[in-house]
Amino acid sequence: MTMLALRESVRRRVLIVIAVFLGLAIPASAARLQNEGFESGDASLWLCDGEGWRISSYSKDSYRGIYGAVNDVWTNGVSEYRVVHQEMDVKPGKVYRASVWVRAVCVEGSESFLEIQFMDRSGTILKQLQSSRVKRDQEYTQIVIDRITVPEHTDRVSIRGVVHLVTQPVKDTDYHVFDDFDFRQVTGPEALPAK
Repeated sequence: MTMLALRESVRRRVLIVIAVFLGLAIPASAARLQNEGFESGDASLWLCDGEGWRISSYSKDSYRGIYGAVNDVWTNGVSEYRVVHQEMDVKPGKVYRASVWVRAVCVEGSESFLEIQFMDRSGTILKQLQSSRVKRDQEYTQIVIDRITVPEHTDRVSIRGVVHLVTQPVKDTDYHVFDDFDFRQVTGPEALPAK
């Protein structure tokens, strides 16, 4: 091994050790969603409200990995709102970015969107944000809500995939698929207000 190759090998090892150390030294305040892609094979750590939710391993029901959360909007369904959601602690004044990958199939009378709710300690909703709505068939598209500043007095946030039954489907079941939710704190240029 030449001296240059040896130096490069040592440099790589040092960088790996630093990267591992930094990866393990993430502060508790940098909480992240758990089971964000449903790769546990179930809805562990998520709550599913309304009818029609299932975790699917059908290949087209996952953007990445094996599983995705699917809401079946049946022709005889009755739940106007169907929500898959998870709560996590946040600190007021911090800036976050939320996203989810959504696929919609056979959509006739429903729509889906990403929703963020900020709550105080008592569970009162202080602020609610919603993304644009998916109202027609589409392949996986990332839906993003950017530069979200956590309001004062917020204790926790609810990250929500929402399906809204607008009118009853007539021909077939509508399908809305959610995968790879993300809610993360951003800093630097990503946290600056949009121009």
